[in-house]
Order: sequence, then C-alpha cells, then structure tokens
Amino acid sequence: MVDLILLESVTGLGRPGDKVRVRPGYARNFLLPQHKAAPVNADVLRNLTKLKAKADEEERAMVSSMTELAAKLSGCEVEILARATEEGHLFGSVTEKDIQDALTAQGWELPVRCVRLELHVKEAGASEAIVHLYGTIETAVKVNVVPVDAEGNVIEVVQPARPAATTAAAEPDADGDADPADGDGADAAATDEDQAAS
Repeated sequence: MVDLILLESVTGLGRPGDKVRVRPGYARNFLLPQHKAAPVNADVLRNLTKLKAKADEEERAMVSSMTELAAKLSGCEVEILARATEEGHLFGSVTEKDIQDALTAQGWELPVRCVRLELHVKEAGASEAIVHLYGTIETAVKVNVVPVDAEGNVIEVVQPARPAATTAAAEPDADGDADPADGDGADAAATDEDQAAS
C-alpha cells in the first residue's frame, strides 16, 4: 500500500487534501498519471491549506448545483412501458435502472445509481421513487408504469370483480318493533288475509 495526498475529489476515496492509502497499481495506473493525487512530501504538505480550501469550494458548488437540480426535478414524471397481464401484474419488475434510464432519456443529467426504491415495481400504475443527488439532498419523482402486451400495445387493466353485498339484517324501529318485512309481520299479514277470505 502507498500513501498519497489527493489533489482532486475522487468518488469513494476522498476530497482534495485528504491523505489516503491505496494499492500501488491503483496509484501508478490511475491516480498519479491523472494528477488526482501526489506522493506525500514536504511541498504537498505545505499546500494542504490550499487543497482544503479547494475542497470546501467544490463542496459548496456541488451542494448549490444539486439543490437547484432537486428543485427542478421535484414532481417530475416518467412513463415506463412494461409487459403485464390484464390484471396489471408485470412480467418481471421495474427497477432503479429502468427509472434512471427513463429520466436520462428525458434529458436529466444525474449521478450514477442515484434512484432509490424500497421495492421493485411489480404492478402497473402510479408509484414514486426517490432520487438521491448528493449528501442529504434528494427529491421524489413520479413513475407511471403502463401495461403492454407482447406486441407493445397498451392494454386496459381489468379490475377484479367485487363480491356481491350481503343484505343487512332488519333493525327494530324507534318503538322497538321489528320491520313489517320480518317473520312476525309476514305472519300477521297472512292471518288478516285468511280472515278476509272467510
């Protein structure tokens, strides 16, 4: 392993002025030739203050640009076509990559793998995804999954039939008497009819 001082921000490694320990091949083949880092020496150490100031400036610029992007992206909607059954169940699922690709196709320039889903989308319809931009900066976008058949034609989702409602039992009225449609009322009506006939 070799010790280096970063001259530029390197994703997953650090910011300008950070002292890092990396594999010799990574240093020799990438960091040093790209002037992203330098060996630890007196000259570099004397410039640490400048490097830290550069890192702070980069941080402020990144926070500003990502905050602005989050405001513009908030409420954005993407439409994704996916094969599904008539009930709206997808063959497979819609993933974070699918959503990020859809956003990129709309012209949004986003960090790599920035879309977050609690679960992959497996049903047609509307849902929501979180776009993580930088640090604690994130926003939500709407995702509309449109069901299509094998030929790519949009299909109409068929709602499952609801069970028939059961008839409510007769309730007594304010005087405590049962509804005339109940058993006693029906018997009384039958008795009246019999007397009238005789």
